[in-house]
Amino acid sequence: MGAAGLAIGVSIIGFTMGMLTAHDATLAQKVFDLASNDAFISIPFYLAPLFNVGMLVLAVALIRTRAVPLWQSILLIVAAIAAFGAPGGGVAGALGHAPLAVVLVAFAHRLWRGNGTEATAAQRTSRIAVAS
Repeated sequence: MGAAGLAIGVSIIGFTMGMLTAHDATLAQKVFDLASNDAFISIPFYLAPLFNVGMLVLAVALIRTRAVPLWQSILLIVAAIAAFGAPGGGVAGALGHAPLAVVLVAFAHRLWRGNGTEATAAQRTSRIAVAS
């Protein structure tokens, strides 16, 4: 659920800034200026690089635990690096953030449907009985 929420949140921010940049450059500049000059409003912008660091740490953890297919973990690494270097808007920004959207949707889909390894109550009970 968290991955789905994150994917939706990142998409909304990307689409909103993309629409502002494409359709109302003056408003987009006002948003940028406000965030650049107000210490409280700019906090998310100062902390934004930590998002990429967190994605890299998550990717390493997923590789080590083999919780998802390897291609998803590798795509997460590529996506974190691409998103860090991507501009805030336009086609280049959309292309730079596309891998992140794809991998987050893949994670959300996997979590939503389950990965097929959940044990039923009977299986858990039999494992406990065998271990005893």
